[in-house]
Amino acid sequence: MIFLLESKETDPYKNMTLEYLLVKSRLLERYNSPGLLRFWVNNPCVIIGRGQDLLKEVNLDYCNQNQIKVLRRFSGGGAVFEDKGTMNLSFLFNIKALPLKPTISNLNRFFINLVLEFLPTGSSEIEIRDNTNIFVDGKKISGGASYKFQNFYLFHLTLLLDTNLTQLEQSLLVKTSNRNNRRLSRYSQTKNLKNFEYSQFKENIVNKISKLLNQSVDMLPNFLPLKDVSDSFATQLFADTVWTQTGKWRHLLELEKTMLKSVNLIIR
Repeated sequence: MIFLLESKETDPYKNMTLEYLLVKSRLLERYNSPGLLRFWVNNPCVIIGRGQDLLKEVNLDYCNQNQIKVLRRFSGGGAVFEDKGTMNLSFLFNIKALPLKPTISNLNRFFINLVLEFLPTGSSEIEIRDNTNIFVDGKKISGGASYKFQNFYLFHLTLLLDTNLTQLEQSLLVKTSNRNNRRLSRYSQTKNLKNFEYSQFKENIVNKISKLLNQSVDMLPNFLPLKDVSDSFATQLFADTVWTQTGKWRHLLELEKTMLKSVNLIIR
């Protein structure tokens, strides 16, 4: 059975920690499930990639003045601005369950094409770039990143639907393409996707992945206790935007061990 999770939580620290917990707890293996789909939104925030330089990516003064939270995700990719007009979608799947050769490029392309198939692009010119980004009429509407843990592959992306594009521009510092520097974000003009219907999009994605893997889809069990665990660790794990500095890894790993022990009490 494939699990579906629609989270009403909008705190970006809590949402990021839950994402991390879903991967690291090997939840799918525990429930003998091939995969999980997750939909959610965040309050205004900037999220930078795992190895990025905060001071080169984020206008911290602007973010502080406008109550925009800043955090670092555990996957790669570039910096993104999000608010409640930005939809987040995550695919977390056992790579052995997917009908393709599990290279990073194949996996990213597989998931980005699933999303692209059901977007209301009409007669617009649409393009996938770098296997993780979607452009409509030359402007970016979606960016994704990935993370592999054992046999599990996470691909998560954003969709700009009614995002405050002025705040997006002001909160991010990078304004060039930076093709020669893989750690820096690559600037692109952005736009919001119009005529998007969430319920229909979700139904189409769920039905497509269910048919592809010949699996039914149901809500994730034990979600509230899992959420309680992730919430209790949220500000410790991802509110600290310098957690990749020397000395932070050990602290992170200790927190992770404690968190997973709590999960073991829920799922036996």
